[in-house]
Amino acid sequence: MTRSPNRTAIERGLVPFLREHYARSQKSVRSDEWINTFAIRPLAALFVWGFFLLRWKPVWVVWLGGLVGTAAALALVALPGERGLIWGGWLLLLKNVLDAADGQLARATGQVDRIGRFADSIADFWVNLWVPLATALLLASRFGLGPALALGLLTALCLMLQCSLFVFYQVGFLAAVGKSPVNRTDESVRPEDTLASPLERRLQALYLQLYGWQDRWIAAVDAALRRLCGVRSESARERWVSDPVALRLTSFLGLGTSLTGFALALLLRRPDLALAWVLLVLNGVALLSLLYRALVLRSRAHGTGGAS
Repeated sequence: MTRSPNRTAIERGLVPFLREHYARSQKSVRSDEWINTFAIRPLAALFVWGFFLLRWKPVWVVWLGGLVGTAAALALVALPGERGLIWGGWLLLLKNVLDAADGQLARATGQVDRIGRFADSIADFWVNLWVPLATALLLASRFGLGPALALGLLTALCLMLQCSLFVFYQVGFLAAVGKSPVNRTDESVRPEDTLASPLERRLQALYLQLYGWQDRWIAAVDAALRRLCGVRSESARERWVSDPVALRLTSFLGLGTSLTGFALALLLRRPDLALAWVLLVLNGVALLSLLYRALVLRSRAHGTGGAS
């Protein structure tokens, strides 16, 4: 069996690993979040080296990240006053690093698979639900319990849809450039999926329950935009998914950026700002990214004849 070059670098020691691992661990600098490229992934590389020495599997890192994210939510509601906000913020930042480390460990050791792909998304759903709810509960004394819970659920919904929008266009771009990602924009069961292991099939079924409606909604929005912009030819579709400004706009909707902003607001002792970050700032970015495609890419397609 061919040994991964990243695995060899890991075995030679920390410095060779850090020197060689970072560039190979990237999905795509063009489509990835800036905060991932320049901060989270370099830090996660240190964790990857440690996990390899401990002989951890990538999916174990996924579950650890889920547990840390759950601990962040529990800290917010269980620890009194500012202690809960401080612990919640730091734990959420740690969860963000672990969320990058699981994929980097998988790529470094040649263990990229669909079990890890589905487990990662399921763990993200769990954390993205409970952290906003726990944060909103801190505002119950101001708004009342019912409105606070509604605000938390709305924040969780927006956080999930924003991330789904980012993943949809990133996966589309990676597929267009031949990176062959494990993710698919449509995770509906295909004939080849029936040959997967029982665990993978169960995780895929749970993924479809949690994310299937999100993926269909995002795909429908994208299809409507492409019809509006007259994107019909294969070359036009390639430009549609690879436009650098469009990719950069949606990159700000990834969990690296959204959860970092959320955590920083908690560390500032402002749970209201954490919710506003998602509901106002990131929703504004999502709207801007869609308007860019609807207006700017439409005019470019019509101006260059690329829509035919």
